[in-house]
Order: sequence, then C-alpha cells, then structure tokens
Amino acid sequence: VKYALVAEDLWCHISTETDPSNPLNFASFKPVLADPTNPTEAETMAICKWLVDDMKAKGFIHRFLSIPIHQLIPENQVMMARAIWELIGCHYGQKDLSTQFILCKQLAALRIKDASDASRYVGKHLSLCCRLLEMGANFSEEESVFQLLTGLPLSSEWRMFKSLLEQ
Repeated sequence: VKYALVAEDLWCHISTETDPSNPLNFASFKPVLADPTNPTEAETMAICKWLVDDMKAKGFIHRFLSIPIHQLIPENQVMMARAIWELIGCHYGQKDLSTQFILCKQLAALRIKDASDASRYVGKHLSLCCRLLEMGANFSEEESVFQLLTGLPLSSEWRMFKSLLEQ
C-alpha cells in the first residue's frame, strides 16, 4: 500500500516525518485558513485539493483491507487517511508473543517453489524478519539465514547450492 501511495504522491497524507530533505516522506497537513471568517479563493482551493487527495489516500488504503479490518474503520468522511493508517498500525502492530509465534510459524512454513519464485520468496522472508525485529523479538542474522536456507527445495541442484552456502 505504501508504494502505491508514494507512486501517486499521496504518502504525505500518511507520513508523520518532518525532514524537508526527504520530500517523498514529508508529512502534509490540512491547510489552515489565515482568517477563518474570510477565506480566500486560493485557501479554499488548497483545502479542497488537500481533502480530495486525502480521500484518494483513504481509497487506496480501503482497497487493500480485509473485511474484518475494514469493519474497524468508521464510514465517515471525518477520519483522515493518517488516522486510518494509525488505527490499522495499532491493530497489526501488536507486539505480543502470540503474534510473534504466528510470524515465526509463517517463516518456518515459507518455501520457494523454483528459481522464478526467488523474488517473492526472499521478499516475503525479509518482510517477516523485519516484522519480528520491529516487535523487538530476538531474531539473529544466523536464524534468518537458517530459515532462508530451510525454505529451499529438496531437489539435487538446490541441495548442492545449500551445501555450498553451508561451507
């Protein structure tokens, strides 16, 4: 979802970063009227554009949600994209042992199908490892390599490849 939002120049509606040297990650906030009783046309247009872009960001997020998570999010237009993202983060960002166990189980069950599947396999492996590390789990580089090698197929060429790496 993040890549889709970045590609559409909408990640700024999610990001909380304030480093101006990183424009792709720089947070955007709803413009504020200089005089709330007398908004200028430029201010009104800026607010409208910001709200439309925020709605687009919410649309991207909603497209990728499972039904149970979708039901956590109120169907009103008041909740901004950043607030929705934070709500999802709270749900998925659990740091409990049961979540760590599930991630470890997924990592142990991860298998590569063939050489053409390598990109998906390594990407999923890295994603699971990163999630474990972000949760503060004790997961060493050695364990990561072990899990990566364990997921290789049992065919002869892969066994040879594995034995070369193990030396």
